[in-house]
Amino acid sequence: MEAVASASECQNEPTECKRKMLNPIEEQEFGEMDFRFENDDAIVEKVRYEEAVKAGKIVEIESDEEEEEAEDKMSNLDRRDASLELTRQLRGFKASASGSTCTRQSPRKLFKRRRAAGFNRSYVTWSHLVTKITPCFFQPAMFNSFKRRLPEISIFHHPSSPPSTKALNLLRSSLSGPYPPGSAKGQPLHFNLEVVESAPNSDQLGTIMSYFPSKVTNPSMVFLSAHPTAPSGAEKPSTLKGIAELAAKNPNAIKWPIVVDWNDGQASVGDVEGVKQILETLRKRRDGELKEEEVYQPKGWFS
Repeated sequence: MEAVASASECQNEPTECKRKMLNPIEEQEFGEMDFRFENDDAIVEKVRYEEAVKAGKIVEIESDEEEEEAEDKMSNLDRRDASLELTRQLRGFKASASGSTCTRQSPRKLFKRRRAAGFNRSYVTWSHLVTKITPCFFQPAMFNSFKRRLPEISIFHHPSSPPSTKALNLLRSSLSGPYPPGSAKGQPLHFNLEVVESAPNSDQLGTIMSYFPSKVTNPSMVFLSAHPTAPSGAEKPSTLKGIAELAAKNPNAIKWPIVVDWNDGQASVGDVEGVKQILETLRKRRDGELKEEEVYQPKGWFS
């Protein structure tokens, strides 16, 4: 294996460090700059990961069928831990004893791209999904671009649902007028709003479930409505795939709206008050009322 740059070399000899950035685990893109790198910690993690795969401790997911099977094997707590850790790291930058962590992929895409089932935490961690960058290659401009990135909020909207229409109007008014409403000095909130007039797919439903407390393990309890046409008893789907298929056939069987803040890991299902809580979190961040350790606190509300 070629020599790999260490953190000390990066700090003292940036040119030499760049020359040694060989044998990439993953390519990262920042603007027009491409970096290929691997540091000591990443090598160790890669070796541990490969050993775990050989030992059958890790299952790499390559098809939708394998992913669905793995999803059934994973507990809700596993999904929550994995999603929380990924989202924390994928927000852009995290200081650590060994350096800094950056990545360019969104939590949703990366979480779907490679998911492990039945993993042994003492054998391998989820950190193999990201690549560590040594401090000398950290550019302030890169970090600032991550900090300026607007929150991503999606509303899965059903036009004939009064709560869904109310939630959509609430989200739009928070972007166009003072928030909280009626505040003389209040400013509008800033976030990217995605309006989707269909239910989430099974992958998105799994991510949303991970935002709820670990004791919430039954997806039908979270997503299914009490509409007369909704299935009941043993007819209720018990899997995320089943719920997604039901939603496509009978939208009335699903609670509306489903509002998700992908950045903060918060979701509200059929609960307008939960949408207000999501907006209040954004308001607190805007006004500097959130402490750093409170910035990412996964939460979920459902009616």
